[in-house]
Amino acid sequence: MFDALFLTALGLFVLAVAMNIGNMARPMMTVKSVAKIICCLWVIMLVGMTLWMPHVEGVQNFGFLSSTYTLQISAVLIIAAFTISVIAQSHLPVGTWRNGVGLMAAYGVYAMLTAFVSPVPLLTLWKGWLVVLDAMLVAITVAHMGEKGRELLFNIVIGFLQLLVALVIASAIIWPDEALKPVGGLIGVHLYGVVPYLNPNEIGFMCAITAVVALRRIPDAVTVRMKFLYLSMLGTSLVVLFLSQARTSVIAFLLAMVFLGFAIRKLRVLVVIGVLALGGIGSYGIITGSSLGVGEVATTYMERGLSQDKIESMSGRTYLWEHGFEIFKQSPFFGHGFEAGVRFGEIGSHMHNAHMQTLVNTGLFGYLLWVSFVGAVGVQLLMLRKKRGFKNNAREGRFHFEIMAVYGVMLLRTITGSVLVFHQYSLVILMAIQVYLFAARRQLKPSAIGQETIQNDPIVPGKQRVLKKAALHSRLN
Repeated sequence: MFDALFLTALGLFVLAVAMNIGNMARPMMTVKSVAKIICCLWVIMLVGMTLWMPHVEGVQNFGFLSSTYTLQISAVLIIAAFTISVIAQSHLPVGTWRNGVGLMAAYGVYAMLTAFVSPVPLLTLWKGWLVVLDAMLVAITVAHMGEKGRELLFNIVIGFLQLLVALVIASAIIWPDEALKPVGGLIGVHLYGVVPYLNPNEIGFMCAITAVVALRRIPDAVTVRMKFLYLSMLGTSLVVLFLSQARTSVIAFLLAMVFLGFAIRKLRVLVVIGVLALGGIGSYGIITGSSLGVGEVATTYMERGLSQDKIESMSGRTYLWEHGFEIFKQSPFFGHGFEAGVRFGEIGSHMHNAHMQTLVNTGLFGYLLWVSFVGAVGVQLLMLRKKRGFKNNAREGRFHFEIMAVYGVMLLRTITGSVLVFHQYSLVILMAIQVYLFAARRQLKPSAIGQETIQNDPIVPGKQRVLKKAALHSRLN
C-alpha cells in the first residue's frame, strides 16, 4: 500500500516540477551577477546542512575529521570566503543590521564566548561562528539583492525543503526497511529519511512548512500548471507529514491552516470544507457507534502506541526539562557552552525545547539575545502589516500572511524541538524572512527623491556616488 502511495505522490510531484521548470528558473535569470552568486551561496549553505556520510567507527578521512564534517566545513568555508570578502570591500549601512540581524550576530558572538565554560570549546566556537556567518550572509544579501530578493530567497529555501520531502519519499521506495520503522498506533510505521538522514520530527517540521506555503499559493496560481505544482506539493507534504507522525508539526499545520482561512478570503472555502469533513466523520461515528469517530482516530494517531507514562511526559520531554532546569541553576547567567553543554554534559542529547536548550547552553544572557532576535522578526511582521495594510496590493498581503503563518509554525515548534537555536534549516527560514522584511520596508520608504536628485544633478561623478550611497542608506534606515 505504501509503495503505491509513495510512487503516485513522487511521480505527480516530478511531473509538476518538469512542467514548471521554466517558471521556476526565470526569477534567477532576472537578477544581477552578484545577486546570482549570493543565491548560490544560500544553496551551498542548504546543501552543506544536508551532507551526511555514513560514520565508520575509528576511521577518519581527513586528519581528525570524518567525511561528514569535511564536506560540511568545506561548504561553510566557501560561503565565509565570499561573504567576508564582500564585507571587506564594501560599506554596509547600519540599516542592514536591523530586523534582528544585528541581534542575531550578537547572539552568535556571545555563543562563541561560552567556549570558556564549554566541555567541548572548539565545537562551541564553530557552532557560534556559524550563527555569526548566517547574520553576515543576511547583511550582504540585503545590501546587494534589493527588492528582488523579497520572494526569491524564500522560494529557494522552500523549494529546497520540498526537494528533501521528495527525497524522503524516494528513500522509502528504495530502502523501505530503513525508512519505515514499525511502531504501534494508528498507522503502524514511523517514517524516517534515509538519504539524507532525517528523523521524523525534522521531516514533519519541513512538511508543515511546505504544506502551509503550497496551500496558501494554490488560489493565487494563474495557470493550470502552477496549480498542479502547488497541489502536488501540498499532497506530498501532507502524506509525508501524516506518516512522520510529528504531532507538534501536525497541530502547527492545522492552526496555520485556520489562520490562513480567516486571514485570506480565497482560502476560507477550503477551511470550511475541511471543518465540515471532520465534523461529518465525527457525527457518523457518534450516530452509528462506529470506532471510526474522528476523536478516537485522532487520539490513536497522536498516542502513536506509546505507554501512558510516555504520553503524559510527552515522550519523556518533561523529565528532560526538569533535569535541564536543575543543570541551568548551576550556571544561570553564562550557561554550560553553546551547543555543547547539553549534548556533551550530563544530559547527552538535545533538550527538545528551544527555550530550555538556550537557557542551559548559554544562560540568561544568551537566552535574552536569542529571544530578542527571534522576537524582533515577529514584531516587524506585525508592524509591517499594520503600516502597509496591503489594500492596494492584495497579492502582497496574502504573501505576507503566508510568511506570518510559517513564522507561527516555527514558534510553536520551539516548544517541543530545538529549532531556531543554531545553524539549521529553521534558522535559514528565519533568515529568508529577514530578507523579505528588508525588501518590504524599502517599499515603505521609496527612494524616488534620492534617485531624482542624482539624475538631475549635473555635477561631478564623485558627488553622484555620495548621493547614491545616501539614497541607499535612506532606504535601509
